[in-house]
Formats: sequence, structure tokens, C-alpha cells
Amino acid sequence: STRGTAGTGLGAVRRAARECDAFSRPGSGTVVFTRVGGSPTTGDRARFEWGAVCVAMPGESACGDAWRVHASGEDVALLVADGVGHGPAAAAVAQQACRTFEVAPDARPDDVLRRAHEALAGTRGAAVFVAAVSRGTLAYAGIGNVAGTLLAGGAHQGLVSLHGMVGTQGRRVRQFERPWPERGLLIVHTDGLQSRWSQADVSAVLGRHPAVVAALMYRDFRRGRDDVGMLAVRGNP
Repeated sequence: STRGTAGTGLGAVRRAARECDAFSRPGSGTVVFTRVGGSPTTGDRARFEWGAVCVAMPGESACGDAWRVHASGEDVALLVADGVGHGPAAAAVAQQACRTFEVAPDARPDDVLRRAHEALAGTRGAAVFVAAVSRGTLAYAGIGNVAGTLLAGGAHQGLVSLHGMVGTQGRRVRQFERPWPERGLLIVHTDGLQSRWSQADVSAVLGRHPAVVAALMYRDFRRGRDDVGMLAVRGNP
């Protein structure tokens, strides 16, 4: 609480939460992030922190987008998938892509994509983006309309994702690499989010928890006629 109240509002939320962050701008609204329960953020997870938003399109009960993160020591790996279409069928395909990642999350991103292509054969397919940070290098591979962007030091770098569809449109998978900046912020999102955003649009929250970044982008840039899946991952010194 601030003053003159019983302290049962956001003050109580902050005291009960393991992690808590918020951002507010007059005229634009407020984003509040809290994480309650679980283990303290130490050890493997201290090197990286992340936040995600995954919401079904209006009128659907299941989200056709999905994501996974695996952190281990100085490394982190992630996958974001967008099943073709909407609803439970698209959700099943996206979750199947995630399972191929969970089997071997430490594998090269291009190998994960190849396994996903085999696993999704006979399905409606999915757009999939896989990335891994290890020893100061960001490696990534993507097929389909899932966008990756690296923000660091005032730079806004788009990451290549090849045309096609995992599981239905076979093509040669290509992995790309670039240096990973110490305080880099990687944002990966499906086409349920507008692509016309810039670093200036999120500059005010770049120092906040990645979950705040993800929530603000969902609030301000969602198309409103599709599933939305987005993941933000930041490296900590």
C-alpha cells in the first residue's frame, strides 16, 4: 500500500509474489506481472529470464500457438510454434512440435526443425522457430511466419525465417548464427502479432522483466483475429 489503506491491494500482491514487476504510462494503461510459488530464481535460471503470452483467438477454446524454453547453466534454448489454422487441431500440432524440442532441447536448432518436420508429416503443419544461446553465440533456424528479433545496444536486428511449413512443405533447413550480446533481448512471435513494431515502441520497458515486455506487446500490437504466441528472453550478466 502507499497510504491510508489496509494494504490488501497490489502491496499484498508484491509481498506474496516471488517475482513482481509493473509498468504504467498515463493514457496508455498498465501492465502488472507477478509470479507466485515455485522455486526462487537462482542457479540455472539466473543467467536468463523470460516471459511469454500465449492466447487463443476470440471465440476459440484452445490456442494454436505454443512455446518452450530450456535453460541449463550458461545456455538457453527455445521454440515457438504456430499450428496452421485455429482451435484444438492447430493446438495439437503446435504441441507436437514442442514435444520434438523437449526430447533433446540441447540439440542444434536446425536438427530440432528437421525432427519436427518428420514428426508433423501428415498433419496440417506449423510454422516453427528454434533458437539457442551458447558460449556467446545465438544460433537459430525458422520455417514459416514466426518472427524473431534481437534487441541490444539500440540495435533492432530481424532474424531470418525461411518460407515454407514444417511437416507439409519440405525444404532445406538452414541454421544462422550471430554473436549474442550480454544484455540481449530476443523476441519471437507468431503472426497473431503485428510486425510493424520497432524498438522505440518498447524502449520504455526494455529494462523490465521480459514478461512485462511480452504483455505490453500483446496489448498494443495484437491483430485481434488470430492466436497470439510470443516469447521474450533476456540474458543477464
